[in-house]
Amino acid sequence: MIKSFQDLLRPELFLSISGSGELSIKENESCAVLKDLRIKRVPDGSVAFELDHAPSGELKVKLRNAFSQLSCLIHGSHAKANKRCDFVIVSPGKSSSKIILGEMKSRSPRRAECSAQLRNSELYVNYLLSLLSEYHAQAITPEYKKVVFFVVSPSKAKAPTQQKNRRKLGEQDGVTYVPVIVAGRNNSQAIVTYPLFT
Repeated sequence: MIKSFQDLLRPELFLSISGSGELSIKENESCAVLKDLRIKRVPDGSVAFELDHAPSGELKVKLRNAFSQLSCLIHGSHAKANKRCDFVIVSPGKSSSKIILGEMKSRSPRRAECSAQLRNSELYVNYLLSLLSEYHAQAITPEYKKVVFFVVSPSKAKAPTQQKNRRKLGEQDGVTYVPVIVAGRNNSQAIVTYPLFT
């Protein structure tokens, strides 16, 4: 499955998953509070890529605004068609593949906006899956999980290790909202474990 995605998508879109199953997603916006989301225990055989890619270096100079919207064929000011989530994780299963559509928000996410972003991302990933089926003979039955990670103060969220007292994840319109606490050197990193939010 990974090879099929690599044949289809640009190489700079892929996110590296370590041998121990750890994935790090970076947010480049200077005003972002959550700049580094680390996801542990991503299942073996998974592939992760960005939909909201910000090129740097030579690629930024060469392609300029090429990644500013999902498709240059769609009008740039369309209210919904260019909305997208930050990242996608595809994990193979026996009868279907779990597809995580993930969005990182600093604080108090606007739920209607998040729902639109994730729905449009689902439509776009369905398109990618149809291309994989058509051109790479890779039939993937998706099982979508839409997740928004957002920052809360330590007093409003329980640490994941306190399973018994862990704050219940919020869900609305098919989107799961996961509160995270930032820490780390720049106080901008959050760590979550894959099974806890799926």
